[in-house]
Amino acid sequence: MSTNKKSFSELIIELIELTQTFFRQELKSTIDNIVVGPLKKVGFWLALTLVGATLFSLALIFLAVGAFQLLATLVGATWIAYLIIGAVLFLVAVLLLILRPGGDVRGKKRSDT
Repeated sequence: MSTNKKSFSELIIELIELTQTFFRQELKSTIDNIVVGPLKKVGFWLALTLVGATLFSLALIFLAVGAFQLLATLVGATWIAYLIIGAVLFLVAVLLLILRPGGDVRGKKRSDT
């Protein structure tokens, strides 16, 4: 049996290297748990939300085109359907402008006195 005895300076160097390795390992583990893990979850939900919003927007566009085609067929003329949709959108815009909080139609603030 040969005993491999190391000098004191070699043991100190080995201790420093082991300590550095340990701290690097712990730092990497901590960063993975605190930063990278939650960022992966946020990225997943953000991607899922973007896909859902895109598909929802596409569905709304198809429904709007279908509703316009139905209205044009029921009315009998395309220009009348455009006129009806324009009038409805104009009335909705005026209603939203009047009902907006903190102001009237001209943009001045209401006074409660």
